[in-house]
Amino acid sequence: MHLVNRLIIAGLASAISILPAVGPASAAQLDMGRYIPISEIKSGMVGYCLTVLEGSKIERFELKVLSIVKNASPGRDMILIHVTDPAFKDLGSVHGCSGSPVYIGNRLAGAMAAGWDGSIKALSLVRPIEDMLSISEKTSSSRDKPALLISPSLLAEPIQLEKLTKSILSTLASQYPLNSELTLTTSLPEQTCQLIRSPFDTLGLKLLSGQTSGQSQDEQIPASFQPGGVFAVPLCSGDISIAVVGTATEVVGDKVYGFGHDFLGIGEVELPVACGFVHTVVATNNTSFKFSSPGPILGTLRFDRTAGVIGFVGQQPKMIDLDINVRRFDDPQPRRYQCQLAFERRYTPLVLQAVVAGAALMQGPLPPEHHIRYNGTVVLSDSREINFENISADRSISDLVSELFALSAILLNNPFEPMDIRSINVEVELYPRSIQAGIWSVNLSDTTVEPGRTLTATVALRGWRGEMTRHEIELAIPADIPPGDYQLTICGPEGYANFLRMTAPQQWTAVDADSLLNILDRVLNLPGDRLYLVMPLPPSGLAIRNLELADLPPSRINLLADPKRILPYNPYHHWLQQSARVGLVTQGGANVKLTVEKP
Repeated sequence: MHLVNRLIIAGLASAISILPAVGPASAAQLDMGRYIPISEIKSGMVGYCLTVLEGSKIERFELKVLSIVKNASPGRDMILIHVTDPAFKDLGSVHGCSGSPVYIGNRLAGAMAAGWDGSIKALSLVRPIEDMLSISEKTSSSRDKPALLISPSLLAEPIQLEKLTKSILSTLASQYPLNSELTLTTSLPEQTCQLIRSPFDTLGLKLLSGQTSGQSQDEQIPASFQPGGVFAVPLCSGDISIAVVGTATEVVGDKVYGFGHDFLGIGEVELPVACGFVHTVVATNNTSFKFSSPGPILGTLRFDRTAGVIGFVGQQPKMIDLDINVRRFDDPQPRRYQCQLAFERRYTPLVLQAVVAGAALMQGPLPPEHHIRYNGTVVLSDSREINFENISADRSISDLVSELFALSAILLNNPFEPMDIRSINVEVELYPRSIQAGIWSVNLSDTTVEPGRTLTATVALRGWRGEMTRHEIELAIPADIPPGDYQLTICGPEGYANFLRMTAPQQWTAVDADSLLNILDRVLNLPGDRLYLVMPLPPSGLAIRNLELADLPPSRINLLADPKRILPYNPYHHWLQQSARVGLVTQGGANVKLTVEKP
């Protein structure tokens, strides 16, 4: 990872790992010819660090030990150094140097792990090497593994993607807190990052533009890790890059130690690791960073602990293929972005929505009046598919990316069965015209009808700049409908979805994996450019969980609805409905009273 303020300066509180930290190795356990323990390090000692400031060349930079910081984090001491080499004079602390090995007397003392943005001097806190070498590689039991982001109770109510998204982000922030900003670098332009940065900020994740380009094929990228070389974790690679780029600290066989601090702090992981190429160091008054490119994937990051991370060369990580196709009104040619996403159940959905939003907005933001059409397919590892298709108006890319976030988070974190994603395909078309409309008026051909008749609702929609359109929807009244007063509701897709969740909650509540996939299919494919007319009928049975018992006699209803029974139930409703494709995204709704007379 980058050299960032991973320790809160006031108090130097360390980032938290969810797994218990392992105590540092004793000096007696170290190879004293190769490593120097912190107990032997004193103020005033001189040494050097290894890192890459340009290309892939590992260079040596002189430094001086300022002091030993006792209890820099609870029970952990760290080494405070000043990089005195002239090359760092105008750089200060450099994002991307985290993990850079520090040597004293030609023995490895530890890794640069934290610094201060805006510092005039190139200061760094160094993680002692004994702490890094003692990172536990013990496989966690199922009880130790991080909990999923979605509990069964969250799915015990009708699924609403927007509500689920807020709950998932809240759970993510509360269960896996980051004490300070974790820096993610991306090839997406800053203008695009500004539009997609909000959810990252909520979780304490700092998304910085211009610090990494797409995956480089430069011949100078090394094919193996070396202490001081680039050590990258590409969360998205290919045509769009989002990565954490730091430095390798130590290489022991096929094992690579890096960062000197945790990445996400979630213990066992399966993330790609790569070497890389540094184009240059960009120095600013506040932040200096390595403008770099990750290279091809060389192995897998397996352990993510407080004192650092461990990757294994040659092990191939699980990845998700992502194919995004974009057509924009202001771009003369269609664009295709082929990427691979790292597989991580908690953070992959966040990266997915950022990458898709970035692809759609790569040519710039949309005008205030616009609409988009989108569709796609998510393929699971067992070849099951979830298809989606819809339309959105005047909401930029938010509807699409929020649906993708919720869909992927639900699949990867559902409590019913493991659902691993193999590939995702997304097609997006963007147009410079608003198709949003509101209901202006509703006129019924009759407000009093007899059973067996057909009534017509004429709906006037007011669109952009007051443009009016009229649409007719016919509704057949059943011949056996009981006489009485009924309520007709005319609404757009959002109102229709709310009506369904309230009227038939059993059809929107997941009780197992199959029902979950069926609900997601309905939610994601509810046409957004239709006008809906619905009329609820009196309840005629019960719905117990997702089992519908229609047309029950009153005696059976009373028996099943006995309060002594613990199974949840709802009245079972029939309703009449019709819809018309109007080519507009209708907001709001209207209610009209209808009286059915005796024949």
